[in-house]
Amino acid sequence: MTQTLFSSLSISANAMGAYQRGIQVVSQNIANAQTPGYSRRVLHLSDRADLPIGGVDATVDRASDHFFYQQSVQQQTLNSYASTKNRYLSNLDGLLGRLDGSGIDARINDLFKSFSQLANNPSSATGTSIRAQVLQNIESVAAAFNKGAQDIQNTIQDLNNNVADLMNQIKTLSSQLAEANQLVLSNGRDGQEYLLDKRDMLAKELASLTGGSVLENNMGVNVYAFGCMLVDGSQQADISTKANINTGLLDIVNYQGQPVNHLVNGGKLGAVLDLRDNVVLGFQNKLDDMAYELTTRINTAHRAGYDLNGQNNRDLFSTTATSKGAAIALKISSDVKSKPDRIAAALDKTMLPGDNRNALAIVQLGQQKLFSSGRTTFAEEYVYFTNQISNQAQKAELDAQSAQNRHDMAQEKLESVTGVSIDEEMTNLVSFQQAYQASAKVMSVVSSMSESLIDMMR
Repeated sequence: MTQTLFSSLSISANAMGAYQRGIQVVSQNIANAQTPGYSRRVLHLSDRADLPIGGVDATVDRASDHFFYQQSVQQQTLNSYASTKNRYLSNLDGLLGRLDGSGIDARINDLFKSFSQLANNPSSATGTSIRAQVLQNIESVAAAFNKGAQDIQNTIQDLNNNVADLMNQIKTLSSQLAEANQLVLSNGRDGQEYLLDKRDMLAKELASLTGGSVLENNMGVNVYAFGCMLVDGSQQADISTKANINTGLLDIVNYQGQPVNHLVNGGKLGAVLDLRDNVVLGFQNKLDDMAYELTTRINTAHRAGYDLNGQNNRDLFSTTATSKGAAIALKISSDVKSKPDRIAAALDKTMLPGDNRNALAIVQLGQQKLFSSGRTTFAEEYVYFTNQISNQAQKAELDAQSAQNRHDMAQEKLESVTGVSIDEEMTNLVSFQQAYQASAKVMSVVSSMSESLIDMMR
């Protein structure tokens, strides 16, 4: 009987330890209920069949679900891509899509309007002030194009700087993930719940930046990106940046120095590269094309006319020889700068100063449908251009909202398994407390019985 009592004492003490551990698990879960990436700890109780006297075995694990985790990774990656595009396109829409009369289209209209006024008064005293207004409007058109081109260049440079920042983050996260894989591999998974949570968070964040995939094997949680295993167990790939010799912008290069930009199709980095190399660069090229076309046609028309001094072959605008960089380089020509008498309104110098036919020819340029397959004028083409930006910005906003909703749903499903429910934890706390008290009561009773038995044997 003595042996039975001592066995009961041992079982009660073992049970008290198990339920005390349960209370510790509840305490930890409640403390980390709002901690990002924390997976709820779960106490597993089982019969200790390994001991003759029996008892309870308590082990702690973390709640997890591989499928929901992968869904969360995928949706966070898509959300990162969409939100990045939305932010930049919204900013560009605000810079270039001005609706307050200060945009390039308004400046172009002002220029052609002043030529129309000049055509109505080519020889009067009023004509002198109108010619000065023409020069002012030429400078305003050039300044508006310069401002638009500079805004685009600043955006491209900001995106390029972002590439460098993101690559630094990617290198840091890759190193941390490889180190976490090594620690888990060396120490085993038991008791490493914190490290396992950290490892999942690192892999998820790395995938959201690179657009990569998270893969798990016996070597750890790995990430495939840039066309290779970016992190494979405790090893990480040698991925860096290098300035492109043609553009000066940063390329992502592998260990052989070969560009791998084309292999980055998602995540924040994928969005930044697509914006920099395709979307925003396309805006820049379009603005350059418009500036070059405007300059070429107006200059050609103006060179055919005669100014008040009977001279012709003078340009109104100065810019590049080709469309590349035309918008940022556009300025008033030195031929006419501060010289209103050099505005060529006439087609026949023998009819000066009353001839207005060249001014009318320039006015007609502003009315001709020269763009978009004969559908838009110079000013209308800029409006069409900004509408395209606005449409892309609106689509990006809708895509970002949709991506955020899908991400939130995926995260909710994951947290339904791994997240902490305060109500559930309070229920567990009461359960463990009652079980602990019951075990303590059993121990107290058995201890009293043991004392009585010992007293009887004396």
